[in-house]
Amino acid sequence: MPSNNNFALIAIIIILLLVLAIIISVVVIGVKVSRKVSEVKRKVSAFSNDAFGTPDIMEGLHKADLNNANTPKSIQSMTSVYEPLIKKDFPEFSLDEVKAKSEAFIKSYLNCLESGDISELSDKQYSDSVRQSTQAMINDLDSRGLHMFYDDIELYQTEISGYTKSGGLCTVRLQTSLSFLGYIKNNSNAVVSGNDKMKTQTVLETDYTYVQDASKATGGDNYKKVFSMNCPNCGAPITNLGAKYCEYCRSAIKEINIYSWKFTSVKEVGKKAQQFY
Repeated sequence: MPSNNNFALIAIIIILLLVLAIIISVVVIGVKVSRKVSEVKRKVSAFSNDAFGTPDIMEGLHKADLNNANTPKSIQSMTSVYEPLIKKDFPEFSLDEVKAKSEAFIKSYLNCLESGDISELSDKQYSDSVRQSTQAMINDLDSRGLHMFYDDIELYQTEISGYTKSGGLCTVRLQTSLSFLGYIKNNSNAVVSGNDKMKTQTVLETDYTYVQDASKATGGDNYKKVFSMNCPNCGAPITNLGAKYCEYCRSAIKEINIYSWKFTSVKEVGKKAQQFY
């Protein structure tokens, strides 16, 4: 009959074998995991090298951010299609002049959001609706103790993206690619949104609208907020912007057509509302 010492020895051997088996399993699993991790790292490095020109994925992502910050967004240019149609309706239409006005509008709009003062939009070429929506955005920021900043604004290209005639209104839509350092600070002067170190590249869309038939336009599209036309002599409302004389005092009003074009909207392409914060 085996002695107690033999049983103890057998038990120790079994335990040692179990421990050895566990160690071998752990080593095997560790080797497999290590190989898997190495394979994943190799694939990530290969992808990073192909995509960004560097095997370091973090460096690659940083390079991608820098590239995005310095590469202007593409715009929908339909100028060659719509400019002839616009000139057919408005022979005196000057594309270069309208582009310059649209870009000046964008700069004034962003300046107003930063300064909290809409006086730069007081010119007759800007509609009441634009002033009201801009003031609403300023009020919203103020109510939350926030201040918007737009630094180093740079405009790259402006082109016509659409032209519509509807409800007595003719609208030329333009897109402008631009960049800026856009960020928001709170009352403690801390940046709470945006980036004050890296530029944002975006596209803004503006609507340049003309009242072709005021009798039709007054029935829709918030005409009274967009256009406010009166005789320069007696103050009577002008219902036909193509008229040469006021129907009430018979004063010449040909110059009123100069002010019949107005910027009626500005928004960031891809955004539902005119918000940049």
